Amino acid sequence: MALSGKYGKVNIGKLGEDEPVFILRARDKLALPALEMYKALAASHGARVGASLQQEIDAFQRWKGEENCLIDCDRRDRPIGFPVA
Repeated sequence: MALSGKYGKVNIGKLGEDEPVFILRARDKLALPALEMYKALAASHGARVGASLQQEIDAFQRWKGEENCLIDCDRRDRPIGFPVA
């Protein structure tokens, strides 16, 4: 279990029940660039997560799901990019 501010409790193995997590969804236009930036930062700090991050990046690129949106994809009652209160 882990705890997402937006999605509540999520079942992710090896994480503490109250450990905060941040979730990037493939439908978010900023998710792919965020993953690519994280991969570059990880590499610059000598982290060995490059291969697994590349697999995630590839999966995000292949995904052909719903429309892309910015920030809050589930809220259709406000304009894209409107700050979350």
